[in-house]
Amino acid sequence: MRNHLSLATTFAASLAFVAPAYADFTIGVIAPLTGPGSADGDKVKYARQAAADEIDKNDGILGDKLVLEFGDDASDPLKSSSVAKDLLDENQFCHRGGGF
Repeated sequence: MRNHLSLATTFAASLAFVAPAYADFTIGVIAPLTGPGSADGDKVKYARQAAADEIDKNDGILGDKLVLEFGDDASDPLKSSSVAKDLLDENQFCHRGGGF
């Protein structure tokens, strides 16, 4: 019994020195980064990245870093659905920014 108590106390004390594990909070953003709408897509990318940087500067989302993964729909609305599928297949939350 005494050994169990000693082991439990040692284990509990060691937890105080364990750093919390943080994961990234990843959002997939679909935008026209190439093609005729690329100028607008660049603005979307810049604005969303600036917002993500500001969020990260203020401790992220519940302590997790916000990471944006950009998918290029090449200014083609038909391609945006396959880009969304690719982002979802990678187990990312997908926010549809919209094809232009």
